[in-house]
Amino acid sequence: QAGTTKEVPCGKCGTATVMCTADLVWEFPTDCQGEGSCFPWESDQSDCGFCGTMNRSCTATCEWEDWSECENPGECSSGTSEWTTEDCTPLGYIRERSCDSACMWVDGQDCTDQCQLQPNTGTVDFRDEVCIPAGPFYMGAIEGEESYENELPRHTVYLSPYFIDIYPVTNRAYRECVTDGACTPPQSYPEYEDALFDTYPVHYVSRVQALAYCQWEGKTLPTEAQWEKAARGPAPSGFLNPWGDTAGNCTLIAHNTCSGMEPVNAHPTGISPYGVYDMIGNASEWVLDNYQWDYYLNSPELDPTGPGQTGDFSCRGITYYSLFSYAEHGNTYRDGWVPSDIDHYNGVGIRCSRTAFERGSK
Repeated sequence: QAGTTKEVPCGKCGTATVMCTADLVWEFPTDCQGEGSCFPWESDQSDCGFCGTMNRSCTATCEWEDWSECENPGECSSGTSEWTTEDCTPLGYIRERSCDSACMWVDGQDCTDQCQLQPNTGTVDFRDEVCIPAGPFYMGAIEGEESYENELPRHTVYLSPYFIDIYPVTNRAYRECVTDGACTPPQSYPEYEDALFDTYPVHYVSRVQALAYCQWEGKTLPTEAQWEKAARGPAPSGFLNPWGDTAGNCTLIAHNTCSGMEPVNAHPTGISPYGVYDMIGNASEWVLDNYQWDYYLNSPELDPTGPGQTGDFSCRGITYYSLFSYAEHGNTYRDGWVPSDIDHYNGVGIRCSRTAFERGSK
């Protein structure tokens, strides 16, 4: 009958209202209401993971089902390679692996302790680096030795290979960073601008300034563990000081009881087993870790980077004005300072480090 209406299906499970015309013909529906997302016969596929796919189908009510689990997602991007410490023994050793067409890692070579990049050598302003090979060392002190409670207990730590600066950052090198606009001047002290002290360690710097300098060099600050291994040497070395177990003296370190601060290369007899200068005496040095006095009780054994945010930051080494008795256990002596405590910046300098292999995929 003309003028009557009815509901008819349309689109993706929708409905439309049609009217019977005067010619007794149902008009063509226009607006389709309540449509779903898909047609019941449809299916869909999408990439997931690195090489995987996931699927879904459309239901009888024109709605997509949930995606299936990702099939064969892979674990890497095909054609890339990386260096990793995974599945290496001893811990800290590294190996290169490549990602195949199925997006799965394939081992490329045996694990090694050696640095895979080249150290900076033959530089000006004492910017040479040394490779610290991967492997274990003894971190911390044995109870009963000359030590403080925050240096306990001695424990074995495994580090992947890295580079560390052989010398502390000099006044002249730091001034270059300031001139370049990447660093801000240290807290004022007369020797900083005096060319006679160009090869002395820069000090009176905050941790922020130390980080900025190392980043300008394309590096970062060493972790506490990296600093201590560079000072002590690999296991089984348990030296109390870089040169051995004897206490410090004026031929080994720069100290106020001797001549005060000195050039960064003034004490070759006080170098560490890796040939690193001034780990004890002259300036102490900011390291990367936040400070926690009992961190050694639960620190990880592979590449530890310190506790979470604690408000204090770690500093290692002994300044030119520290108590001389600290030089009886200089390798393990540690302290933590609040960044705003600028009075402590006197005698605090910089030494940088960097990774010795390409991290991440390439």
